[in-house]
Amino acid sequence: MNMIVIGNIIGFVGSMFMVIGGYLKNKNNAIIAQTMQLFFLSISNLILGSVSGFINNLINCVRNVFSVKDKLTIPIKWIIIIISIILTVKYNNLGLIGYLPLINNIIFIICMNTKSDLNFKFLTIFYMALWLIHNLYIKAFTTSIFNIITIITCIMAIKKIVKNKNNSKNKIIVVNKQSGYTSRDVVNKIGHILKTKKIGHTGTLDPLATGVLIVTVGKYTKLNDCIMSTYKEYIAEFQFGLLTDTLDISGKVLKQNKKKISEKQLVKAINHFNKSYEQEVPIFSSVKVNGRKLYEYARNNERIDLPKRMVDIKELELLEFKDNIVRIRCLVSKGTYIRSLIRDIGEYLNTYATMTKLTRTKQGKFSIEDAFTIEDIEKNKYKYLSVADVLDVDVVANYEDIEKIRNGAKITYASSKEYLLFKERNREVALYKKDNDIYRMFIMLEER
Repeated sequence: MNMIVIGNIIGFVGSMFMVIGGYLKNKNNAIIAQTMQLFFLSISNLILGSVSGFINNLINCVRNVFSVKDKLTIPIKWIIIIISIILTVKYNNLGLIGYLPLINNIIFIICMNTKSDLNFKFLTIFYMALWLIHNLYIKAFTTSIFNIITIITCIMAIKKIVKNKNNSKNKIIVVNKQSGYTSRDVVNKIGHILKTKKIGHTGTLDPLATGVLIVTVGKYTKLNDCIMSTYKEYIAEFQFGLLTDTLDISGKVLKQNKKKISEKQLVKAINHFNKSYEQEVPIFSSVKVNGRKLYEYARNNERIDLPKRMVDIKELELLEFKDNIVRIRCLVSKGTYIRSLIRDIGEYLNTYATMTKLTRTKQGKFSIEDAFTIEDIEKNKYKYLSVADVLDVDVVANYEDIEKIRNGAKITYASSKEYLLFKERNREVALYKKDNDIYRMFIMLEER
């Protein structure tokens, strides 16, 4: 049989191991498949007349043995490269073409260490292009076909990465909600824009209210409770002498009076509520009692004992008081109703008070300056956040036993942070949460 045919058959067998390796999820099994690929390609190169191709593929097999045993340290990598250089220079029989496998050896080391998936794809294209030139020169046609397929696959992957840079399945978006929309309206509209039903938010804003609404998408919806627990800042306006059923200006007027309040009295009331206290939930709210939302009782004119909950008014500041209209800034805990706080200030002063405007200016570390409107999102003119931007996490890149993380095993790790975010080639794999002295799986972020 013709040596070119034999070399191409062996090269085809080696390339098939590359295909098999691509489907293996276990890292060590994938490396073993790649080692088999390199071994067959080295034999194919030798039969087709490329001694340098034989040398460098065989040396890469040795490198993979070290990798499987987790002993591929940086010094060993460079020893392998130095040996490749010495042997290639001594035994190269193809002139400049013969140095391409050596160059690829060095590129492969770079590819292994890059954290960016986009950079990895670009390096792979360059790597495969050099092998393609070498393989066509020695008439390794079957291997050349696999080189071309890999290059095309990488180009398509790069286009997808660039095109979908704002289309991560898991994302957090800081939205600037406009008045007139419910929080659910905003979530539904953004879900329609992003073509997903797996979407939620981290704290309801009334239709009257504007400002920061943090929207979570994909597996980040499981973070809602974590993000919701942060403090929120509001700028609110209210007027004295008016009480409505909804506790804001959109509701039905229940009571009125013309009592005058002095600025001194108002400052005293504001100072009084700068504390933790038990606040009664408004009846027009989505809080559930006996399995039903409170606003359902209100709409049916049913009487119900309104629940009370402890809230923390961390900061409360008078910004303006003019013509019976008050503007305040407040920093409050999760579950605080500003409408109820305003009602309580009125009751403390033996009068009525109703909210007329409300803007959430901050939630946790994110302010209204960081927020995007629905129109921005429709035009794809927005930036999304990751879990690392929101929670107190320690990012662990290219963890040595990433399969252990993928399987949800509990681990010990030296970190003072509450969460660990594991990444592989800049892609999020899993979020772990501290539990005493160990970390446990909190959310699997990688698509399985």
